[in-house]
Amino acid sequence: MNLKDFIKETISEISKAIVEANAELSNAGTIVNPKNVAGSYKDTEKVYGFMLKESENKDYRRPVHLIEFDVAVTATDQKGTKGGIGVMVGVIGLGSQGQSSAENSIQSRLKFHIPVALPVGEMNERGHR
Repeated sequence: MNLKDFIKETISEISKAIVEANAELSNAGTIVNPKNVAGSYKDTEKVYGFMLKESENKDYRRPVHLIEFDVAVTATDQKGTKGGIGVMVGVIGLGSQGQSSAENSIQSRLKFHIPVALPVGEMNERGHR
């Protein structure tokens, strides 16, 4: 797999994961990669920024956190088969007997952040959760 295809495939998989996560978590109030985020502008802040969810109190700025991903990725091209990208989770040993094939593989590390507005608790009349 060449670098161009590797980058396109990686971005495509990340984008699909964001869409699927938003669909699965919408009832919980989670928003992955939310729009209209005002940055915190302080290195000391624990949050990436703040957003206002239209259905919530207009004076409340909802925190948006950055979730960091650091994954090992292997891209392989195998003679006679279709290549692909695989994410390595933990250590997996695979063996084969009596088989031989020509294979090119590239191992890379991807580090990226995805902003996420996590669900917030509801306040009761006394201001407690």
